[in-house]
Amino acid sequence: GAAREQTLNVTNGDILEWQALWPALAEVFAMPAGEPEPRQLARYMPELAGEWDRIVANHDLQPLTMEQLIGSSWQFADAVFGYGGRGAVTLLSTVRIRQLGFHRCLDTQAMFRKLLRRLQAQRILPR
Repeated sequence: GAAREQTLNVTNGDILEWQALWPALAEVFAMPAGEPEPRQLARYMPELAGEWDRIVANHDLQPLTMEQLIGSSWQFADAVFGYGGRGAVTLLSTVRIRQLGFHRCLDTQAMFRKLLRRLQAQRILPR
């Protein structure tokens, strides 16, 4: 088809600003969103592996370690969240993909809520 061998930007269809997303994610866990505290997650989060193990035990979650769940994704998160500099705002044009007939879009907040609730139902994350 017309999309063969073309590079296309694929996004949910809305503009994502992480700072605006945190309250929606906190709501899934019935907790208030805190004030921003920039931290290098790749360094900070592995130090909390024992805390995650306690959460797993206290909430009867599947016995998965933080390393099993996250792996090296903390480095990716640091890049996405713009740690160490101004938070990156990335806008991608989806004009070409829409012109080729791909019109479906998702609401990012709704998508994250749905996925986090699914992980809660699977006992991977606490309710």
